[in-house]
Amino acid sequence: MPVLVRDYTWSETINEVVITVPLKGAKPSKADIFSTEDYVKINYAPYLFEVFLFAPVVEEKSSARVGSGVVELRLCKRKELIWGQLESNIKVDKEEMRRKREEAVKVAQEKAEQEQVERATKKREAETFSIKQQMKLEEESRGEIEREKQDERDKAMEELEAWKQHKQKETKEQKSDLQQKQNSKLSHNMWQDNKDVPDCQRPAPRSGGKITVNFTPRYFPTAARESTEKEEQEWLAKMAAARKIQAASSDDINQNNPVLLKDKACGFFKAGDYDAAINVFSQAISLNPMLPMYPFV
Repeated sequence: MPVLVRDYTWSETINEVVITVPLKGAKPSKADIFSTEDYVKINYAPYLFEVFLFAPVVEEKSSARVGSGVVELRLCKRKELIWGQLESNIKVDKEEMRRKREEAVKVAQEKAEQEQVERATKKREAETFSIKQQMKLEEESRGEIEREKQDERDKAMEELEAWKQHKQKETKEQKSDLQQKQNSKLSHNMWQDNKDVPDCQRPAPRSGGKITVNFTPRYFPTAARESTEKEEQEWLAKMAAARKIQAASSDDINQNNPVLLKDKACGFFKAGDYDAAINVFSQAISLNPMLPMYPFV
């Protein structure tokens, strides 16, 4: 049978009630404090203090402090008024008091459960927001990588085009110089051979004809005799490697990103392909064991 504490003190203002309960030698860690808007209980065996308040208080703005051999409760009044007394005027028997205690405990438990649900909801929302931000950053990173790759490809193509134009110009100049030299030499020889020949002894002009010429298929527009085979083969090898990297880059990113693998596994799961979903989930977990699991459900 607990011993009820009667030697407590209390004071009030228009906004606040202060209750001071002596611990009577009990350790502060042994004090169990329970409070609702109209009921207060402090239990520290073998002593018990409880009171049904004169008017409701605001639990969220109330506080308790244990120390210096006392428990001090500061309760914020719901309405600004002077109570004049601490306990309620309603007189109740033991059965009614027990019912009120149980009702107060039930209300407190429901409130605690509601607060726990709200905290869990806020935590899930924060985790979801964090995952979305991480996915956004990864998407921006992939976009930046792709832009850099495209810039490198454009730069390589510009350099190749400039090299091709330079070679074409150089080849055309060489061909033009050679043709001029051949024409000059031919004209000189013909003039030397025919300058003393009478017109009647000169041969008649040759008749016209048609010649069919077949060309070997080539990747480059220049003729094989005018090309530099070593440089052409190097360029073809570079272009083949660039196309291979471009084709593999997207798959490599997807296969090494646990978040994208997780989304892909969710798609398999919703489609009913559970074996594929298990395999992709396992791959995602192997890449990032700390990856949150609840979004998979």
